[in-house]
Amino acid sequence: MAFTLLPPILIVAGLVATLVVLIRRVPQTASLKGQELVKAQKALEDLEANPTRFRRVLRSVGRLAKLAGTGLKNVGSFLGEKVFKKLASSQAVTGFFTRLFARLHRTRTQQGAPTVVASQAASQQVVSQPQTKAVEETKKEHEQAMEVARLEKEARHELLMNNLSAAEKLYIEMIARDPKAIGAYRGLAEIYEKQGNHRDMKASLEQILVLDKHNLEAKKQLEKLAQAEAVA
Repeated sequence: MAFTLLPPILIVAGLVATLVVLIRRVPQTASLKGQELVKAQKALEDLEANPTRFRRVLRSVGRLAKLAGTGLKNVGSFLGEKVFKKLASSQAVTGFFTRLFARLHRTRTQQGAPTVVASQAASQQVVSQPQTKAVEETKKEHEQAMEVARLEKEARHELLMNNLSAAEKLYIEMIARDPKAIGAYRGLAEIYEKQGNHRDMKASLEQILVLDKHNLEAKKQLEKLAQAEAVA
């Protein structure tokens, strides 16, 4: 029985010790001045600009929380949510998507009211027969997949015809409907490579790796791009 209670006791003791240290450190943290404050701010900015480090930290927090018991799992989730909200506000992370959706917004504004495709119009019609929520969701998912496939086909055609601006708009529309559409990011990378826009090409390839970390094609293109930038 004593051995069974030993791990929880050690965990609680460790948490108490940690709280004591934090409480003692609060006045010191609040009194940061001069170079110390600058260093702290710089460290925070570096962390915000590095999504990979953020993810590693969050994974570590999650593992520690699970080890500490069910009650502390919420702590890891809370910290993760707070950190990712902070990360989402970082220009380094959102800049690429901000540019993409700004272009999409300009396109829709120039065209007037958004075009309602046939699949959307069909989904908005009043259905006479009652449908369950599961059936409706399945239908919407199917229509969404069909629409994304249509957009990708049209975008690929425009890209082959070297109509880069039209292809870009279609790929951005794909992402607006399905943010996980790897084909859209791959197409954008091709467009930006043709345009010599290495910044957005790199961002497109990196997003592919976020969705599929084992994507060899994206890794090779990023390596090639890094070598070209090193020579230039």
